[in-house]
Amino acid sequence: MIARKRRGAFLYPSRGTTWLPLLSPSRPPLRHLRWKLRSQQESANTHPTAAAADCLMSDIHDDPRPNSPSYQGCEFLQAIQSQLDFPTTGGAYIDTILTHRQIFYAYPRGHQCCSRAFSDFACALQQREWRADRDSDVEAAAAFNYEAQVIASVFP
Repeated sequence: MIARKRRGAFLYPSRGTTWLPLLSPSRPPLRHLRWKLRSQQESANTHPTAAAADCLMSDIHDDPRPNSPSYQGCEFLQAIQSQLDFPTTGGAYIDTILTHRQIFYAYPRGHQCCSRAFSDFACALQQREWRADRDSDVEAAAAFNYEAQVIASVFP
């Protein structure tokens, strides 16, 4: 039998009974806490964690396409970047800029990385080798750089 007197976390038993801890749903028994602490210490000793430098060399984040380029900007500009290897630019760059402006003004918050994409366009066009059918590459690069500055000025 358990006595009705309560002192601290234990109920004092009446004669002939044993001490029983007061179990509350909010506090687990002390024995369980000691076992949990001991098991955590043992697992920490047997399974060392990887250092930050080791994570860089791990195979966890390997991409199945190792040489895939990373494109910046919205989905529209990423699609354009994947097709940038066409032989000529012609006047299509103006259509790209104007179409992107319409998309940009519809939802500006979705285009925070687009200035980087336009800068990448300009850099790619400037680094291409010159050919007679690529006369407008210099103009397109200047237009893409200007558009990158316009978009970057919108976001602080």
